[in-house]
Amino acid sequence: MPVLLDISTDTEITLPLSVYRFEYEALDKIMLPEQPGVLWHSQFGKTLRNLVCIVKNTACEQCLFLHQCDYTRLFQGTKPPDTAIMRKYNAIPSPHIIQSAHQQDKVIAAGETLSVDIVLPGQANTRAATLIKTLYHLGQHGLGYKNGRINLKQVTQYLANGQTLELLSEGSLAEATAPQIIPIPVAPETCRISLLTPYKPSGNAGSVDISRYLMAIIRRVDLIQYFYTGQKLQADFPHLKTLTQAITVTVQSVRKEKGQRYSAALGKLKDTSGFVGHIDLDLRECEELWPFLWVGQWLGVGKNASMGFGQYQVS
Repeated sequence: MPVLLDISTDTEITLPLSVYRFEYEALDKIMLPEQPGVLWHSQFGKTLRNLVCIVKNTACEQCLFLHQCDYTRLFQGTKPPDTAIMRKYNAIPSPHIIQSAHQQDKVIAAGETLSVDIVLPGQANTRAATLIKTLYHLGQHGLGYKNGRINLKQVTQYLANGQTLELLSEGSLAEATAPQIIPIPVAPETCRISLLTPYKPSGNAGSVDISRYLMAIIRRVDLIQYFYTGQKLQADFPHLKTLTQAITVTVQSVRKEKGQRYSAALGKLKDTSGFVGHIDLDLRECEELWPFLWVGQWLGVGKNASMGFGQYQVS
């Protein structure tokens, strides 16, 4: 999870969000995949749907309650009928982002602790109670291909001002507080982007095109702010694109990490290969890109960002 600073500058980005950390005690041996976010994402969606769906055996798109359902409000992401953008598309960015890069151990013995962070942007935070209920039931049903049991012990909400709130601790459950807009630190002259989990660009790119990468971050911040706050970014996107093409890359040390995941919906393996490593940028004359780079740390970028792919950290 990025380090939250209290030094802010003016920015057009007004996206409030919260990070919820769920800490479990393993009751059985748990074996996590190389990218744990894939497993958490799958189990989260399955458990949530079982809990809240009232019209069984019906595709969400044909359901009468499509826009009043906690499954679409927390997991799937459904385009509002009155949207001013993306009218030709059915899907919008998911209303959650799973972060599991901090979970280094992939084999968890009984009695040990494992955790996962889930980021909720904007209005998705009004469903925090449903999120906690779902992650509690997820543990009861088991995690992994052997359904190893895990017991939810603690839930912590991290706010943008650095404050933390214990929502579940020692059997006591408190109500989540409203999310806060992320303060943006003053832009540095240079920065390093550390790609923590595989970044999966669209297409079959053989390398990281920095302009496409930065524009993907800008686009993601814009879409998530619009769909989960109702506020469109007032930004000069052609100008920002020009900056992404002009920015100086001083170091690009990335490699493609191979991987696969099993898709239960499709019944087959899917490629999860993506780029990891680091990229150093000279931000002088391109400082307007900095707020997007900073906020994007909570959102990820590229394909399957909601599963935890494309997580990065700037320093």
